[in-house]
Amino acid sequence: MIRVIDHTVLHEEQKKLLAEKGGDYQKEFLDAALDNDKFCELIKGWGFIEGETPKVPETTWSDNELLNPTYQTEEIIAETWADLKFREAARPGTWFSIHVEMIERGKIEKSSHFAGSTNGTKESGHDRIQKALKSKANSPKEVDDRVRDVLRRMGGVTLRGARTTYENCPTARTWWCHQYAKEAQRLFSDSTQDVENLSNTLKKASGFWAVLITSMTSSLTVIGEPGIRSSLIQFRNSLEDGGVNSELDSDQIKNLIRRVGRRAVVQALGALEPQQVLQIIRDEIAPQIPPKKKKQLNK
Repeated sequence: MIRVIDHTVLHEEQKKLLAEKGGDYQKEFLDAALDNDKFCELIKGWGFIEGETPKVPETTWSDNELLNPTYQTEEIIAETWADLKFREAARPGTWFSIHVEMIERGKIEKSSHFAGSTNGTKESGHDRIQKALKSKANSPKEVDDRVRDVLRRMGGVTLRGARTTYENCPTARTWWCHQYAKEAQRLFSDSTQDVENLSNTLKKASGFWAVLITSMTSSLTVIGEPGIRSSLIQFRNSLEDGGVNSELDSDQIKNLIRRVGRRAVVQALGALEPQQVLQIIRDEIAPQIPPKKKKQLNK
């Protein structure tokens, strides 16, 4: 086991930090994020469970590599933390520990990178933090937003529940996408799709990743069975080549996964070969999904 922050401790520290929007503790946290040493000292003050020192990549990551990993960075992430167990990778405290180690060893240039913009403005984390702390309006919401940005990207906001690490932490999300893509390729050994294509489907298909993760970590845990999960990934990937359902939106994906979950309970889909599950999804379940509603033009 690698060194991690205990989940209960991390949860309590985050509750304190998020208790008052724009409060002194939040400002202290953002001020620390402008200085690598101060920031790592603050996070380490939350306490680690002793374990092996986390591995770090050989290369130094820019802010863009941290927040928007390319497939080349994805391969580095997968290789560096290939030994992580699924239960370790699902914990926010694991990724907080990993990122602290990367900052301390110079593999993440600035701790402020975690507050960087991902909406296309290319505004640096340093500038966004400074803006939040020094704006004349001194907006509590802006301060709170930047704090949440940092927490999400470091490992996750524990108040958001089990899905936070999968959805909000770019490093962890990329690690999970690669693992599930490899799993889908392995279970469909006759597939012509490679890991990169499958991973791209998970990351880029509209709404698919969020719906898949929410289902797996809530009432539809049956979706997390490898054969079912991999069949859904292969099905969604096949739509990227075009076809009547190639533009499935998030509501249609939710509908599809709910139907697969109900069918799995009745028919025990997890006991079937993945190829059989895929055929059932493609031939029997997907055709039941209503088409997207057309937007009505205002007259």
